[in-house]
Amino acid sequence: MRSIAFWLALLLLTAFPAQSQPTETARDLEVEDWLYIDSVADATRMAWVPDGSGRLFVSTMSGKVLVVANGAVQPTPFITESFTQGHNQEGLLGMAFDPDFANNHYVYFFAAMPGFTLQIFRYTDVGGVGVNRTIIVDGIPGGSLDYDGGGMTFGPDGMLYFGVGSLHADRVEDDLTQPAGKIHRVRPDGSVPTDNPFYDGTGPNVDSTWARGFCNLYGLVFQPGTGRLWANASGREALQVFSVSAGDHAGWASMRTTSPRATSRLCIHTCPVSLTSIRSRRQARCGRTASRPSR
Repeated sequence: MRSIAFWLALLLLTAFPAQSQPTETARDLEVEDWLYIDSVADATRMAWVPDGSGRLFVSTMSGKVLVVANGAVQPTPFITESFTQGHNQEGLLGMAFDPDFANNHYVYFFAAMPGFTLQIFRYTDVGGVGVNRTIIVDGIPGGSLDYDGGGMTFGPDGMLYFGVGSLHADRVEDDLTQPAGKIHRVRPDGSVPTDNPFYDGTGPNVDSTWARGFCNLYGLVFQPGTGRLWANASGREALQVFSVSAGDHAGWASMRTTSPRATSRLCIHTCPVSLTSIRSRRQARCGRTASRPSR
């Protein structure tokens, strides 16, 4: 995992809240401030609280969501969940603020739970502390060796989008009766919209499926102004960025390599991963039980 200092410095390139980022190019960005925290080894997500408070939430694999304000980690975390750090890879994977946060104060989390299941739950921000834990989506099978996914965001349509990884299983990305390897779309309360592309009611499909054919969906974000969904996925041979629409198939697992002939039409960018770096990451995982590398 890259140090938290790197990611905090990257995030602090702009002072805009997470829900109101303007469209910018890399050359438009300037560093306004630096924040160095050397006590967080297992950060998974970070985002500005969209209420003008200047608070930064940092979720950790071990279950705490730290609050950074005025350049320092506050003594009281937003929430504290309890996870066992080991081969089962439990922990917080995703975080998203409700589009109506100013009124309802909802914060959503995606987690790998004990017993190899995935769950989305929300807390209500009351006085800077999360209360009223409410389960939104439950019972999704988790992977025993990582590849759980964790990307989660709200769309311009007010729906909650989240990505489930391949769970280290083979050929599940095409199977519409399984949630693995897919982007899902639900209402904020967890119910499923009937206009999802693979919705079949009482049929066998996982009705929340919105797009499929991904290895490990670790990042989802809608581009401001265009409503375009960008997804980043990590695989065994490459890190890739996709532009995704409803019903799309990103190509995994039939397109596993980085050669042009094996690249999905949805893929915008590919960063090959060398065998050396793969071995290094696997060795690091075997030697660490207190934290989880980012995907």
